[in-house]
Amino acid sequence: MARSFSIEDILAYFEEVDWPLQEVDRSAGRIFTSYRGHNVLLDLEVGLNLEWQLLQITLVLPEIAPLRRTAETMAVINRINYSLALGHFESGPEDRQLAYYVSVPLNGLEDIHTMFETLIAWAVDIVDQEHPRLMRAIYAEAGSEDSFMDDQDQAPRRFDA
Repeated sequence: MARSFSIEDILAYFEEVDWPLQEVDRSAGRIFTSYRGHNVLLDLEVGLNLEWQLLQITLVLPEIAPLRRTAETMAVINRINYSLALGHFESGPEDRQLAYYVSVPLNGLEDIHTMFETLIAWAVDIVDQEHPRLMRAIYAEAGSEDSFMDDQDQAPRRFDA
């Protein structure tokens, strides 16, 4: 039988792996911390949405897309998102902050630790892998095509039905 989860279950994971936290908002079901990947230092927000029964992870990149590079950035984000099996990148509509979002349903889940650990590893790996391409879109003077031409020979990570 599936059990219900609480923010305490997620906090237990962070304590178990000795992962320091920056802020915990128990009433909102949110945990804030950071993670250093190979390419980037990320702000990490973990949310437990009990109303929708979702485990949500947001990785906020330190970069903000310059207004003059919005079209190139969005083209690369669209290209990256098309190949993702899970989650998606966004550039905030007002602040142009880059972030990666992923969530999974908790319904029927027996063990949140394994799911959480897998989801974090997946999310960080995706952001780490795609960060250089996003930086080329933001800072390069070339068009967005140059930022994703290096993926032409890669097998897509997308799972088509």
